[in-house]
Order: sequence, then C-alpha cells, then structure tokens
Amino acid sequence: MDKAYYEADYQQALAYLEQLTIATGGDYEQQLLKAELLFNLGERKQYDKLLIQLISQQPANEDLFLSVLGLFTVFDRFEEAVLVLDILEKDFSYRFDLDLLRSVDEFQALAESKAFQNWLASR
Repeated sequence: MDKAYYEADYQQALAYLEQLTIATGGDYEQQLLKAELLFNLGERKQYDKLLIQLISQQPANEDLFLSVLGLFTVFDRFEEAVLVLDILEKDFSYRFDLDLLRSVDEFQALAESKAFQNWLASR
C-alpha cells in the first residue's frame, strides 16, 4: 500500500487499504487514510461523508479531530478547518492563535488564510 500511495496510485492504495480493513476490522486511522485517498481521487462527496461518519461515531476522540484539522488544512479547506478549531477549543480546551499556527509547518497555510483571520477577529 505504501508504494502505491507514494507513487500517487491512489486507486491501488485504496484497494490495498480496503483489503487491510477487512483483514483487521479497521479503525478510525484507516478510515482517515481512506478519506485522504478519496479526496486525492476527486471523490469529494465520499470524503465528506466519511469524515462526518467518523466524527459522529467518535465525537469525544481528540486525536480524530486533530487529524481532521490536518486533513482540512492539507487540502486547503480552511472554512472547515476553523470549525474544527472551534470544537477543539470548546470540547478539548485547546487555545489557538496566529503565532502557534505559524510555528507548525503543517498549519502555516491555515494561519495565513482569510478563514483563519476572520475566525480570529470573531473571537
């Protein structure tokens, strides 16, 4: 699966992941990887549906929300990312500010986004 993923053969990686999920029973991390693969394949509706399903099944899973924040950021879905910031602050006592997000490479684009700037201004 790793080889297919790193070679951007997302369809093959998805097939391998589905086999792995059947063999192991699956977990939320495999489902997050599936969501990422679906996004890369252009299957946005399936991607959104899977993330909604995961969140509804595990609303108290802090790691899941952090992973979803990462996915939204990687895919430049900043409007959705700031909604996750709200959840992380409200439900898990996180505090986010511009300096914090700028200090993490993965979140620099989010920190510079209009969605995040609006989110900061609304607080």
